[in-house]
Amino acid sequence: MKGLFTEIFVSRSISYHRPKPFYENLQMEHKQVMDDLQRLQNENKEALERFHEITEESCFYCNLQQQLQMEKSQVQYVVEKLRQETKKVLGEWILLQYYLDELKAICEKEERVIRDLQTQEHQEQQRLEANLQSQQKEELIIEKKTLAGKLQNYLTVSQMRSEKLQQEIEKASGHDESTLQTELQFHEH
Repeated sequence: MKGLFTEIFVSRSISYHRPKPFYENLQMEHKQVMDDLQRLQNENKEALERFHEITEESCFYCNLQQQLQMEKSQVQYVVEKLRQETKKVLGEWILLQYYLDELKAICEKEERVIRDLQTQEHQEQQRLEANLQSQQKEELIIEKKTLAGKLQNYLTVSQMRSEKLQQEIEKASGHDESTLQTELQFHEH
């Protein structure tokens, strides 16, 4: 279109030597319109490029938003799973705490029972030791009494023997004396 208008304009200007004011105005307007057209085309081109950039950017952000939405869904899913797991772990922890308290109570009770049994065993051992010592003392006393009885019997027997020997000695001495006296009397006569 530009080329056709330029040809007409050039062919007319050759045939007329003197430009007319209307023609000059028209030519100026034409130039102005052409400049405006060029400017509009440039602006249109820039706007189109900017539109493509914005469209690409919009697509990028749409994709990014979709990706973020998917990641958000995944994070929400993971958070929900973690909440459920936390509830489960908390329930198990509470149960374990309960069992631990029960186990502590049982251990304390068992420790008391063990201490009581140890005390009873210690007391029984002391009682048995006392009984053993008492029994040993009694056996020792019985042994001493038995030994004393035996010694008494031995002493009695020894004393009886001694008395018997003494009597025999006295008899023998008395007999010897009477025999001596008789012999003395006999010798004296």
